Amino acid sequence: EPFYFDTVTCELLHDDLHKPRSLKFLLELFLGIHIQNEAHDSVIDAISTMAIYRAVTPEIKQLFVTKKQEQREIIEGKKKFAANKKRENQRKEEVEQKTSILNNYAYNNELDRMIAQFNNKNGGAAAHDNFEKQLLSSNPYKNDD
Repeated sequence: EPFYFDTVTCELLHDDLHKPRSLKFLLELFLGIHIQNEAHDSVIDAISTMAIYRAVTPEIKQLFVTKKQEQREIIEGKKKFAANKKRENQRKEEVEQKTSILNNYAYNNELDRMIAQFNNKNGGAAAHDNFEKQLLSSNPYKNDD
């Protein structure tokens, strides 16, 4: 990324970037140098800009380091946010899938048929054993290990 120094946009030189100070004012404020007493001279302006740049170079370097660190933190924050969002979506999908399985199991007509068979008074203990076997065989959470 190319670097350039502009006294108008350098936030180290202004309290409010919407109302930047003039080069003449900046030189008088920071270096005590008076310019443009009579006529405007672009060469003097260029030399003055370099003088201000050299005076604030350490602060400019620190500002760039700070801004780069802030950019890295913002990027890392966005990555963490995206990863958290992805995990949250995965958890939601898992919950929906498990809810669907539970709903399918809970509202299964097969289960109603097995309960009715169990409640049949003529079946006795054999019906109870048969109900348990059928229930276990239809259980979606059964561990085959």
